[in-house]
Amino acid sequence: MKQRKPHSKSRRGCMQCKRRHVKCDEQGPPCANCVVRKTECSYKDGPSSSAASLDPSSIGIHDLGGNASGSGSSLLLLPEDTIATTTGSSASSSIVSPSSASASTAVSDGSSETSEARKVLELELMHRWSTCTFHSLCSLPEDTHLMQTLLPREGLRHPFVLQGIFAVTALDLAINGSFDRRDSQAYTQAAMQYYSTTSAMLRAWLSDPNSPPDEYWLAFLVSSMAAVYHCAMPQVAIEAESNTSLGHIVGLFNLLNGATTLGLAHVNAILRSPMTSLHSIGIPDQSILDVETRGVLARLNSINDALHARDNPDEIRPDPPLGPLVDPEPLTAHETYRRAIHHLGSCFAEDARGVIRSYCSSYPGWNGKAFGHAVVAHDPMALVIIMHWGVLLDRLGKQMWWATSIGYGLVAELSDLLQHTDMMMLQEVVDAIAWTRRQVGFNDMIMGQEFLA
Repeated sequence: MKQRKPHSKSRRGCMQCKRRHVKCDEQGPPCANCVVRKTECSYKDGPSSSAASLDPSSIGIHDLGGNASGSGSSLLLLPEDTIATTTGSSASSSIVSPSSASASTAVSDGSSETSEARKVLELELMHRWSTCTFHSLCSLPEDTHLMQTLLPREGLRHPFVLQGIFAVTALDLAINGSFDRRDSQAYTQAAMQYYSTTSAMLRAWLSDPNSPPDEYWLAFLVSSMAAVYHCAMPQVAIEAESNTSLGHIVGLFNLLNGATTLGLAHVNAILRSPMTSLHSIGIPDQSILDVETRGVLARLNSINDALHARDNPDEIRPDPPLGPLVDPEPLTAHETYRRAIHHLGSCFAEDARGVIRSYCSSYPGWNGKAFGHAVVAHDPMALVIIMHWGVLLDRLGKQMWWATSIGYGLVAELSDLLQHTDMMMLQEVVDAIAWTRRQVGFNDMIMGQEFLA
């Protein structure tokens, strides 16, 4: 038998090197041996996270339809051609079919150590979801059973649901777990990989003509979870790939417009689903708004009238607008913004009513493609409107971990951007910007004129 080379004795090596009776460089975690073997590296004087035990590339499953090396800002887009397709389409060969995929899909290197570590990580994630994370996705108390019990059970049948749960929960741990930076980054990498996987699996499920129509509510719910993931990602985004607040919001608009299109296409399935508690509450009545908020909305309508009233004379305007945009497009610019302001008023009314948590997060999906395109094009009127939505996001961030700092950053960025536009010639625009800045905590103005100084 070949003899091991002698080495000086040390009691400070990692537990894995001690178990294998090999020399540890004691520079970890992870030490060089554990890096090479891709095993968990832990020392007797301190625990390590389960996510840190995995090579990021092996946490998920062979990179399904996305690149996990970036900031995680790639979107789970649901274009209409994907949603409407029932025949004649097939997923890319790199996408695992939901019928053949499972939560225990093989890791990239196939090592038993990494596979075992991944099982431990997913056990931790499911425990975190069922005891903590699910709360932050409940809009109503009645949602508790759905999110805590029913959704994980559906995840056993639909891998895209399970991977979505893992993505949001890993991000929750990365942001809220008591870990050092290295462990937090490991959970972030895990979240990115799970998100990439659930995106590809969901696209494959939607393009499969055999997907049961009465289960489309699951696709809608996972799309909503993707929006939560997208909202939270800036808190842990890799510095080199960081995005502006407006750029991030543009991505959120695209994502939620896709989810709304999906919901409208399968509204009956959603109404028959366990999600019915949300729909039974109804849209809040704007009559409950206080005088100040009514004045804020009236000011937005006045700005819209000043810029676009010639597009849509008062006598032919329907009032109030419908719910989620179902009218044929295109609409005039005036009507597009009038609807957006009306739906913004509903969000402020729900904020005052306080029944449905995170109601305002669905706002982008209510306004149709035209408004989304205006936001993408940085149209000043659209930017003034979403600045006011930023106020609601800032309030939401004080309740939901995944919305922290979004609203504040959006208002700060847009107020700077709008300062260099001709819109500042309108005193009402100056006053509107001043109001939004005060609402999110800026103390640099009391009167609108101070903002221009």
